[in-house]
Amino acid sequence: MEPETIVLQKIPEVTNSVEQYNLGEILMLSYWTIASFLFVIFIRNLLKMYSKIRRKKYISYNGSKLILIEENLTPHSFLTYIFLNKTAFRKETIEPEILCHELTHIKQHHTVDVLLIELVIVFFWFNPFIYLYQRSVEENHEFAVDREMASTIDKHNYANLLLHLSVAKQQMLYHNFSKVPLNKRISMLFSKPSKKMKRIIYVLIIP
Repeated sequence: MEPETIVLQKIPEVTNSVEQYNLGEILMLSYWTIASFLFVIFIRNLLKMYSKIRRKKYISYNGSKLILIEENLTPHSFLTYIFLNKTAFRKETIEPEILCHELTHIKQHHTVDVLLIELVIVFFWFNPFIYLYQRSVEENHEFAVDREMASTIDKHNYANLLLHLSVAKQQMLYHNFSKVPLNKRISMLFSKPSKKMKRIIYVLIIP
């Protein structure tokens, strides 16, 4: 009896059906994911500002609109609106210079610059220079307003007001009275600071 011949069939190789992404596709996916996330934040911030304005009574003030808010906040402006704490406004504890400062931001249309830069960041978030440019624009806004203010009131009084309001909250789309570091702002106010102003600047730069 002849021995039975066993034929071993070749088992087909299991191929990976999952497509491999190349580097370009991964980078493109990452780009649009981050851009979409930033765009959502941009829209969310706009909606938050709109919610502060919607159905709120306002007080007309030299071409702007004063919005009184219950929460304790630092005065800031957005488009033609100036946001103030209601209690402080009713008690008349808000310095006129603050209102004048925010009104100058409005007249110089600084909110438009802020919105445009935020929108550019959505699409060019990967470029580190855009953030330096954003910071430069914010500082130039404050310097421009400070120069305008210093031409109408005493520089020393204005510098003391900046020092008094040195604690600022973080913001996204609006201008805040005391956002830019004060040592830079006061240095710009005084090309040749007096001894008194040098002492103020020295206090500001101490950690």
